[in-house]
Amino acid sequence: MMVKALVKVTLSLFVTLSSLAHAASEPHTVIPTVKLHPRMRVEEPNASQKTDISLKKVLPFLKASLIFDNKNQYETAPYIIAQNDNQMEGGTSSTLYAKGILDANEDRYSIFKPGRTYRHPITQEVLGFEALVIGSAELKASGSPAQLEVVHADEAVEIGARLLPSFTAALPSNLPVNSAQKLNQEGYILSVRDGFEQIGPSQIVVISLGKRDGVEAGNLLEIHRAGIRVPDPMHKGWRAKKIQLPDRQLGKLWVYQSYEKLSIALVVQANTVIHPLDKVKSGALGREE
Repeated sequence: MMVKALVKVTLSLFVTLSSLAHAASEPHTVIPTVKLHPRMRVEEPNASQKTDISLKKVLPFLKASLIFDNKNQYETAPYIIAQNDNQMEGGTSSTLYAKGILDANEDRYSIFKPGRTYRHPITQEVLGFEALVIGSAELKASGSPAQLEVVHADEAVEIGARLLPSFTAALPSNLPVNSAQKLNQEGYILSVRDGFEQIGPSQIVVISLGKRDGVEAGNLLEIHRAGIRVPDPMHKGWRAKKIQLPDRQLGKLWVYQSYEKLSIALVVQANTVIHPLDKVKSGALGREE
């Protein structure tokens, strides 16, 4: 019975994400807010149906990042020193000149801008430094400096932007949807892409859990808000007591990039507004909510 439920809910998530991608592909279409509501429905599993998500279908919602151990490691990457006509900013089809490119056999590069350094909100351990992909370029001539042409740019490409071979930020063609094994500890949402403090479906978040914690790409995790302590109304004065309320589940997220200490995920369900520092936990796909 549980296996059947697991298959149904997993397929429900696949269909919902595919619908989101279809809406994004239609011109002038307003992408609707979609909430996933896992429910227990028992049906015969169909072995021909897939439980993987094609990243091409949800690509409009995904943005690649690269996590370094620290900012110093990021700053050793090749960087742009000039652009055509001595411009400070460039875009698609711009000519770039870069220092530090040594491999003439690698012809496709991702363009990065610096993100931020992440620390664990409780222990203050440095978890990593995020670099954001803002475009791609093709190597036209090796040397010092090397010459490249911008193939596409999601935003202005500035002098000092870093370059790394495209495969370093490439996403796999498919990922499974599966519940993470029971984690040794809870994690936290550290940030949301685009800098908003209010988080909803189809937004990208960075979480304080990674491979060392048992999190892998494809994992579906639950989002919770910490329960508060409330006074017991039957005990006042010197007998006053407080009761700890349980954590409340707010939604789910799907991990599509996992690093040693951090992961990057897509919010696929939000029952209410989610905020940075809300908790992330492993959960059971087949559990009725």
